[in-house]
Amino acid sequence: MEPSDPRRLRIIHLDDDETVLETTRSILMAGGFAVTTTRDPAELLDLHEQTFDLVILELLLPHMDGFSVCQSLRREGWAGPMLVATARVIAGHERRILEEMRTEYLLKPFGPHQLLNRVRLCLAEAAKAGL
Repeated sequence: MEPSDPRRLRIIHLDDDETVLETTRSILMAGGFAVTTTRDPAELLDLHEQTFDLVILELLLPHMDGFSVCQSLRREGWAGPMLVATARVIAGHERRILEEMRTEYLLKPFGPHQLLNRVRLCLAEAAKAGL
């Protein structure tokens, strides 16, 4: 499905910072997306079975890191696009994000246009790949 499809594309966002979740939700909703947010990795793993077009996640979480969340999603069959939104990329993380997680990343803090552009890019690449 093309990102310009009139159906509201659905995004789920996992982050441990409520302010980040609220800000991101507002930006994405203003961009025309339907957004679900959670601070709990277990909740994301339960909710992913709903139809989401994109997963946005933080790497540095208190109880389960973003790499483990990604691995769990992939193991359970999630083939859709993911966008890592993180405050920092530690040495070695970039390779893991791009190669192992097969996803893009966006460094915090980011502006509304950066977020929307990266989300649209991820969705367009997924549509091209038939995901």
